[in-house]
Order: sequence, then C-alpha cells, then structure tokens
Amino acid sequence: MHPNISSLFLPKECYGFHSGHFDGVISGYRETTVSRFDDPFDANERTTLLAVLKKIYVALGASDESVGFEPPTHLLMHLLHLSSSGRIDPHVDNIEASGGLLAGLSLGSERVMHLERSKDDAFSVLLPPGSLYIQRGTVRFDYKHSIPAEDTWQSRLAGGQQRYNIHP
Repeated sequence: MHPNISSLFLPKECYGFHSGHFDGVISGYRETTVSRFDDPFDANERTTLLAVLKKIYVALGASDESVGFEPPTHLLMHLLHLSSSGRIDPHVDNIEASGGLLAGLSLGSERVMHLERSKDDAFSVLLPPGSLYIQRGTVRFDYKHSIPAEDTWQSRLAGGQQRYNIHP
C-alpha cells in the first residue's frame, strides 16, 4: 500500500507559490527543471526517483532490460507543484517549447483534466495519485487541456489539495 503523499506536503504557507506563470496559463504553482540526478538529491531520493522514471520510460516503450537505468541526457525533467488553489487553464502546448510527447506522473491530490477541441468534442479524465498520463499527437495539439483546482468527478469533489506532477 502506498502512503498518502498528500500527507507529506507542508502547509501552503511554507512554500513560495507563484500567483501566475509568464504565459498566463498556470496559477498557484512552483516549478523547476532537473537535468542532473545527483544534486540536489541524496542517494535514497536519487534511487527512488530513478526507479520511478524507469517505470515511466518502460510505459513509453523503452526496454525493461537495463539494470543501471539513467534517464536520457538530452531531456529535462519538469517538476510542477500546484497549491491547493493552483490550476492550469485551457491551452494547447507549443511543440517547439515542449516536444511531441508529454508524460505526466500525478502525485498528491487527484485532479480532473479536461480536453476540448470544440463544445461538441470534449471529454474529461480523472488523474488519481500515482496515475501516469500520456499526451501526444491529436490529443496533445488539437485539444485544449486544463486542470482546475477543484472539480466534480462522478458527483463527488476532486482536487482542492496540493498536487505534484513530474514530466520526464
């Protein structure tokens, strides 16, 4: 059984959340990119992070045969921490800035992701803690996607707590 990662977050006052992103899409967030996996991680954190990344890369089609997994050196890992009121507004990704594929590992509060090409062509998915979502092709570049701070999923409230997302 996995521990409830939401219980590992400190109160929001302990973090320096930004009110708005330069492109106006994200609010109530902290973010960073990681290209090296030695600093600032200690040995246990590094081992755990690399094990998680290996599972993500295997889900994307990489071979599971490598024992000493190291993430590809040409990629940056994006870490996004949303506050309990943090959200990602509807947008389509810029392929030049973010590449052709987006894989996101959801940790912390479950959230609902909305995808919409038009009012008649829209759907939503629940992103529970520990879920991995992959966006590419039409879903990535033809649908606006968003993740509100709170929403309803099957008649119950989803969100409203901190969420951490890892994009390798």
